[in-house]
Amino acid sequence: MCLCSSVVERVHGKHEVASPILVGGFVIAMKSRIPAAPYRRIQRSMPILCVDVIIKTDDGLLFGVRKNEPAKGKVWYIGGRVLKGELLESAVKRKVKEETGLKVRISRMVGVYETFFFSGENRHTVAVLYLVEKIGGLLNLKNSDLSELVYLKKSVKGMDKYVKQGIIDSGALSAKKHNAFQHRAYFYR
Repeated sequence: MCLCSSVVERVHGKHEVASPILVGGFVIAMKSRIPAAPYRRIQRSMPILCVDVIIKTDDGLLFGVRKNEPAKGKVWYIGGRVLKGELLESAVKRKVKEETGLKVRISRMVGVYETFFFSGENRHTVAVLYLVEKIGGLLNLKNSDLSELVYLKKSVKGMDKYVKQGIIDSGALSAKKHNAFQHRAYFYR
């Protein structure tokens, strides 16, 4: 039996191939998704590691409007959970491609942000925020958890406090030098 072969899982009614992660010739992890029911139990019992992304384009900073809770209907970062065995920067590129169809180059890590959602199912996420630049691809929401895409050009007025602070910390809308690496926590009821 070869440990390096791909594993096929059934997730949300679809088969998904889990890719082996090789380091020094050893399989250290399998990138795979957890089925929905066990994942909900995990969400209720521990923090979830995510990546959030600010995408710089020629048209402004690109964000999405969330289809699902938490923050349903709000303008939010592109992003989502990191898979086991996945490097953070790989998760950034994967989530941007899945959610928008775009290819990006990572500019820098902005900071680590924690969100606590107490309405509905209590959730605690630890998100690593990245600033990236669009380098290719065509916008496509076909496989996205977003209902629409929104460009931000000048002002953070009216944005959610978490999204607003990340934009400020990134310096993406300012000619000023960006803030140093940040760690912040946000609580929602």
